[in-house]
Amino acid sequence: TQRPLVLYSCETGRQPRIAGLPVAQHVANRTGRAVYAPTSEVGTARDKNGDVRAVLVENGDGPGRWRLFTPEPGGAELDRLARDAGLHTGPGPADVFA
Repeated sequence: TQRPLVLYSCETGRQPRIAGLPVAQHVANRTGRAVYAPTSEVGTARDKNGDVRAVLVENGDGPGRWRLFTPEPGGAELDRLARDAGLHTGPGPADVFA
């Protein structure tokens, strides 16, 4: 099993304000791996033991959090899922919007 990727980059797990997918979803789709990404600005701070820890900043949407993104299906898997859900019945590939 592959270990998940962690995007330690500000707001890469946040839904874009206008349209589209979060950066982290694109990374998951391209790599085929699970991806964790923050919804807010991210930084580091030392804890009481001196160890460096991730810190998520609170923004206008509330406290930041880590979101998990998994690869979206494509190709034959997407076709099968669309047929199983009754969204596609033909022999060819399913419409990407199905």
